[in-house]
Amino acid sequence: GSKLPTTPPAEMILHTEAFSKRYAGGICSGAGLCWLMAVVVTFVLPAILAFISGAFWLRSNTFFEPPKVQPKANAVLLVDMGPSAPYTRMWSTHPGINSLIPAAQLLSPSYLVSVEDDDLDGRASALRYRVRFAISSANPVYSFRLLNFLQFDLDHRLDLSMESLVYFESSSGVPFTNLYCDGQLQFHQREPISMVNPARTIYNTTLFDPTRVTSLAEIAPHNVLPNYMSRNE
Repeated sequence: GSKLPTTPPAEMILHTEAFSKRYAGGICSGAGLCWLMAVVVTFVLPAILAFISGAFWLRSNTFFEPPKVQPKANAVLLVDMGPSAPYTRMWSTHPGINSLIPAAQLLSPSYLVSVEDDDLDGRASALRYRVRFAISSANPVYSFRLLNFLQFDLDHRLDLSMESLVYFESSSGVPFTNLYCDGQLQFHQREPISMVNPARTIYNTTLFDPTRVTSLAEIAPHNVLPNYMSRNE
């Protein structure tokens, strides 16, 4: 007769061991030198560079922040005319100062300041000044001076509010009828500002209060500029 198929006995897996191969080579072999170079480039060289640069410990950190700059309604214009009887004609954005100027020396200019934001970041990229006034051949212009105070603010990591100053000056031995100036407004620091006290209030006071001007000598640039420079730390 026919035989029935027999079922093999059940097997139990007692242990499984992975099969691996290891390759060894001398340190002076090509493979050993490549391995040693990889270790140096990956670990040793960055550690040496970090130690030399002092990056293992942070002693100081600096950052840069674009300021918010807005022109204030405090401006003084002085124009020297001549030539037979040289004198200075003046004008200010503040009526109280204009009341101190004799009528013969009071200038009536068209004064316009515009703020441009080229990158649309909410901070001024450029300030455009345009000043126009009537002149005559009998009284040509030999010198032009303009002072305008600005509001300078930092509000990211450092809370700083400061009154700043823009000063234009041009003079010539021959009269001129047009003047164009192109400059760069820069914030000069003698040293980094400490972050121990992030609120800086030393510059909050104004250097030029037009309501307290009692004489024309107070608006002269040679009096305003030294006070402005001595205020800085």
